[in-house]
Amino acid sequence: MHQDMRFKFIFLCVFISFIFFIPSILEAREPLAPRFSASAYTGVYTVGQADLMLSLDGDQRHNLYVNPQGAYGSDQQWYGDLGLGYRWIKNDAAILGWYLFAGHSRVENSSGFWITNPGVEVMGSRWDARVNAYIPVAGRSNELGIKEFNIVTTPVFTGHTEILNSVFNDVNAIQQIGNGADARVGYQLFRYVPLKGYLGTYFFSIANTDNVRGGAAGLEYWFDENIRVFANYSYDNYQHSNVVGGIGISFGGVRKHRADPTLSERLTDPVDRYLANLGHGSGIPSKTLLYSMARGSSSVLVSDSIAFFSQTGAPNNGGTGLTLANCTFENPCGPTDFSQTSVNALNTLLPNTMFYFNGGNYTSSRPIQLNPGQSLQSRIADYTQLATGLGRSTVVASQIRLQGNNTLENMILLSPSSTGNIMTISGQDNTIAGSQIGSSSAPVAIGIFDSGNQTLIDNTAIFATGTAYIGSGNTSIIQDSVLNVNAPMNTTATGINIVGSNTNLSVNNTQIEINNASINRNTFGIVIFPNNVVTLNNSTMTVTANNNVTSIANTYDILNFGSLVVDGGSLNANSDGDNVGIVSSSSSSPPDILFSTECQVNGTQVTCS
Repeated sequence: MHQDMRFKFIFLCVFISFIFFIPSILEAREPLAPRFSASAYTGVYTVGQADLMLSLDGDQRHNLYVNPQGAYGSDQQWYGDLGLGYRWIKNDAAILGWYLFAGHSRVENSSGFWITNPGVEVMGSRWDARVNAYIPVAGRSNELGIKEFNIVTTPVFTGHTEILNSVFNDVNAIQQIGNGADARVGYQLFRYVPLKGYLGTYFFSIANTDNVRGGAAGLEYWFDENIRVFANYSYDNYQHSNVVGGIGISFGGVRKHRADPTLSERLTDPVDRYLANLGHGSGIPSKTLLYSMARGSSSVLVSDSIAFFSQTGAPNNGGTGLTLANCTFENPCGPTDFSQTSVNALNTLLPNTMFYFNGGNYTSSRPIQLNPGQSLQSRIADYTQLATGLGRSTVVASQIRLQGNNTLENMILLSPSSTGNIMTISGQDNTIAGSQIGSSSAPVAIGIFDSGNQTLIDNTAIFATGTAYIGSGNTSIIQDSVLNVNAPMNTTATGINIVGSNTNLSVNNTQIEINNASINRNTFGIVIFPNNVVTLNNSTMTVTANNNVTSIANTYDILNFGSLVVDGGSLNANSDGDNVGIVSSSSSSPPDILFSTECQVNGTQVTCS
């Protein structure tokens, strides 16, 4: 109540001040020309400022003015103020002035406060000094509500269940501001050079926390009467160092000379304020204060359909006769228990089974077909998080088949044979992430045959001897992955082969590398059959073949009978044979290769066509 009354009183004073000067305005001399200034600067954030000075009554010795000012930053902080001020020349020695600003500031956490800013100033032709006070009205704190801090989350396993237990502190968060002041002295360093420097200091008292103390310095240089550049620096015990640089413009007013102006020329100069929050959209510093209330906890069920596998598990008999007592956290299944028999049994016992493997090899003598909704995950020894790199679990099978809503996460898949395709995808919404298919020392013949819809292959490496990916489904995405084909003698090598009809494939940020050692065998980066659409975004494709100079074999990045857009990245073709290039002449549809793509043939940059 008292804060609201004080707020109204301050603004009433501003209103009365306007009323007081109305008689002089009505019988006044003609006011001085208005002046508009704006600037933009950047540091951690980018901030724009604007300032309009409108003279109500003035001549060569006086200026009564109103002065709206505002700023907005990319940190979503801002302020908007309206000021009333008066300047007069005293004894032809200096300009004396006073002003009163009032307005609204939006600080951190979208907290808004009303601020009044009285100040005084004195200016010479080449120097100036100002002292400002900042007084919050209508409140100095804003409650942000209850927040959870210091959250510690621990996975807990029991039976076939994973639960995430979290412990946290409940705190009441409050955004707080306080009274403050700053002082600044500026000086034009050289008489005939429009270079000005300033030094300043500031202090803010914020309740229930340390006071903010700091200093600021800056330089500005005017290229002409309208354009300047500037650099500012501040340091305090709260925000520490802030450095910004920017550009400003100014039009109007009575100033004619940026170097060594007369006193009367400075009657419409800007009022410099807000030293303490450099680099932010708001003018004043604020702090987020946390008041502890209680300690809390919560639990989230991850899954209650987990089958745990370990190298030391049991029964280790091929997965026959499994019950709910098997494949638990306390009693994991063994390496040979991952089989089609166990996959089917666990699908009945634990629908949408999540298979957790904690390292080592799991070998099946037959193909394994996951039931819809099942997933494979490679975990570290205690199952608490996903395994990465060489710590991932390896499944050795002649083929893994996905039927829909299946996920392979951070797995290594190897084949006991160098022929056939190891991964077959059908159905919808299958994901392969963080995984590896084949290896550089044990590549597979075909990495993936995808006839599904909405397939996602993410952060996955494929090592093949024939083709890395064959697509015949609807919509699929390959992103942030590596497709590597190393073809032995007498083998045709292809990175991506789109053989379906109405297939739409996007390849993003992916490296495709094909190497063929065969004589008289074709090497292609991507082959697209009719009625299919492929987009390559920011990907690198390199085809290399040692076909010898008499070979009729083709070495091309692209063989296109459908639709292909290449946006960014690079296309590279290398061969000692005659038929080498970016786009095969056998293509019936020219690809759309955008200008941002770089193309090279045998190390020489060429036109992408």
